[in-house]
Amino acid sequence: MVSHNQLFFMRFEADPFKSPPTLSSSMFLEESEIIRHRIMRRRILFSLLVLLACTKLGSTAPTHCLQGCTCDRTPESPTIICDRANMTHFPLPITNPKTSFNFLQLTCNDIRTVPDYDLIMQAFPDLHGIDFQGNLYLNCTSLEQFARKLAIMSDCHSSEKLSCQKTSTPASKPRNTASKLGDLWQDIKQFNKKINVKQMLKDFFGRSVNLDSKMSQF
Repeated sequence: MVSHNQLFFMRFEADPFKSPPTLSSSMFLEESEIIRHRIMRRRILFSLLVLLACTKLGSTAPTHCLQGCTCDRTPESPTIICDRANMTHFPLPITNPKTSFNFLQLTCNDIRTVPDYDLIMQAFPDLHGIDFQGNLYLNCTSLEQFARKLAIMSDCHSSEKLSCQKTSTPASKPRNTASKLGDLWQDIKQFNKKINVKQMLKDFFGRSVNLDSKMSQF
């Protein structure tokens, strides 16, 4: 498409001896309007690209990680918080594993049975501990499988049951829970480390020896 300016010069070049026609103000206004629209389109396109990029980045860190739950992604204690989520079953997102989370807070629900350790680790590969407090009818026997494998908090062997009344401060609980589970997890790691060292020494000497005095050095 030939613009008004190009048409103007084409006519002048065709007959250079003829006085060039004057461009009307409407022609200049129309040309400036076209330029203004082009600038606006470019700005809108740039804004859309920025918005698309931000949306894509934000999608890698969703606020909700399980239905009825939220994610606390602090680097020191990433936690999936399912406090008071009306759960009757242990969540198992095996088809969409929740990686990079160390702790799972399932307080104040109605969970009664717990799946096998291997299934839980398939759903939460980086899990270090689970808080079961506030599940009144939880089968405590099912928690024995986690001994020396996961840090567990529950009301099973506690004289003080967790109060699930909403008078407690919900903001402080997740961090407090993660901190306690983190301490329990460190104890488990230290215990397993000593057991492994003791077994290695037994295998090395090839006989059963009393290593209690030696283990105190670790």
